[in-house]
Amino acid sequence: RPPGVGLCRRRPCAGQVLASKTVASLFFRCAPRSPVSEHQHAMAVIHIDVDRFFLAVHAQFDRSVREGPGTPPIALFQYNDVICVSASARALGVRKHMSPEAARAVLTPAGGRLVHAFWRDWPGPRTWYKPYQDASRDLFACIRASLDAGAACGATLERASIDEGYVSVEE
Repeated sequence: RPPGVGLCRRRPCAGQVLASKTVASLFFRCAPRSPVSEHQHAMAVIHIDVDRFFLAVHAQFDRSVREGPGTPPIALFQYNDVICVSASARALGVRKHMSPEAARAVLTPAGGRLVHAFWRDWPGPRTWYKPYQDASRDLFACIRASLDAGAACGATLERASIDEGYVSVEE
């Protein structure tokens, strides 16, 4: 486990699980590079994009949505748009931004299913983003904590969306 991942001490949640996997897959060490003049800085920008974020968050509340060996293909939709697709559903040809009807036509014969994003009825029926926002906040807090643990790197984290960000590293 990379340094810093254990800094998030609250109960494990979707954001922490995602952060552990994400940080483990992108964590880097600041290694000495070739000499740079005093007017130049070595810099790298790392793009972070969490794959299947919405399904991972949804799985924290609905165990039947968890991915793994032998699990059925699943796609998550909101309104009239598929927003997240499991690996097994992707292998069947289901893609983001398909209509739910088209995705259901592919998933049902393979024993898969379509799941609606979290929903609330008031004020008016709409998608409820709070669970996803909470997981995103936890995810970026854990990434930030991991980066702070390697503070000598001079890393800057910039959040671009609910499941995407950039880390700029300078020497």
